[in-house]
Amino acid sequence: MAEATHRLRDVLAEQRFPAARWELIARALHYGADVHTLRELHALPEARYRCLAEVERAVANMHSPG
Repeated sequence: MAEATHRLRDVLAEQRFPAARWELIARALHYGADVHTLRELHALPEARYRCLAEVERAVANMHSPG
């Protein structure tokens, strides 16, 4: 999971928050994010995220069992 957090921090370093899911995806595309990061961002619930930590928690929750 640390790898995903590192990737998200690199990709979203310049992102202003709060941000909608589509804004996170647009930033990742502009950055040239890898397929894994793009897949994770597309899988996020449609929401407005208040900060990077909130995005990281949402991605972590997708990876946690049950």
